Amino acid sequence: MNIKKNDQARSGGTSFHGNVLLETPRNLKAVFGKPTYDHNDGSDKTNLEWLFELEDGSPITLYDWKYYRPIGDDEVIEWHVGAHNGAIASVAEEAIRSTLFAHEG
Repeated sequence: MNIKKNDQARSGGTSFHGNVLLETPRNLKAVFGKPTYDHNDGSDKTNLEWLFELEDGSPITLYDWKYYRPIGDDEVIEWHVGAHNGAIASVAEEAIRSTLFAHEG
């Protein structure tokens, strides 16, 4: 399933279901563009967040969680995949990984 960035997606109700990615902010920005939420100053639970939706319209979030410090562009960190349930989060994680992999080569 494909994902598309949608800065207007309604992310309300998405939450973490255990799906994570290890990646740098630089790579995510190169593939997905500017984050929807970009306040990388460490003052909040989330510094960077992208809003996506799956082909069926399910909202997805990809975000850092509780680093409480600025994150370096080349720093590999853990990113949470947010969705309305675990099944959707698993599909979203695979779609995000596939998109990242497609841009590697």
